[in-house]
Amino acid sequence: MSLGGTRPEPSVPKEIQSVLDEYRGAMEARSVERLSKVVAPELVVVEGTGINVGWPDYRDHHIGPELQEMRSFRYLELRVIDAAVSGGSAHVVVQERLEIVEEKETVVLAAVESFVLRKTAQGWRLRLIHFSGKRVPAPAADAGAPR
Repeated sequence: MSLGGTRPEPSVPKEIQSVLDEYRGAMEARSVERLSKVVAPELVVVEGTGINVGWPDYRDHHIGPELQEMRSFRYLELRVIDAAVSGGSAHVVVQERLEIVEEKETVVLAAVESFVLRKTAQGWRLRLIHFSGKRVPAPAADAGAPR
């Protein structure tokens, strides 16, 4: 499955891109500690019909346990669909394919992830993450790195 499209990818400002790169790096490293450096304390996460309110809730009851169960997590493809900054707020919407290796299976997801960021005294932080994905067939064994 290719994430290609006919529109060029929107430009993401460097300071916003660095937060998203660190978020992706933290996910691939399965590091809650690294994630804590890019999220706002009041983070809200919506995944499917589930909602986590606040970093402690998301960390302790969702992403922390999930990352511990994973053997690996990697982005296979990534395409920016929309991005904008206005004052101290920003949003970025991405289309992606993810591979999650668990103890008993490897799962590939086609997903859309939306991020809302806010500027704080410590820099840009993720304030809202909305994730929606579905299982798709696994790619060929030698699939490339993220785009």
